[in-house]
Amino acid sequence: MTGAESAAEAQAQLALVLARLGDPGSVAMLLDDLCTPSERRALAERWHVARLLAEGCYTYRQIHDLTGVSTTTITRVARFLNGGTAGGYRAALDVMTKDAQ
Repeated sequence: MTGAESAAEAQAQLALVLARLGDPGSVAMLLDDLCTPSERRALAERWHVARLLAEGCYTYRQIHDLTGVSTTTITRVARFLNGGTAGGYRAALDVMTKDAQ
């Protein structure tokens, strides 16, 4: 890693480290170091919303009532979950489904 590393390279390195840490406790410790409490809360809220949307049983209003997350955020998560370019939510949900089986 050099001082001239681009933002994209830094993001790729972070993704690699998260993937290699191997256990939830280590990932949580790194997130505690990297993120403010409100950033961690926002990440957790988005993940909760993604899981509820994936269940397909709730309206946006019901998800808002359950979580307190704004409907704007719920809409954004839904957009990425249902065809966002990165596919991260879907990949993460697939991993969780495989782990549950």
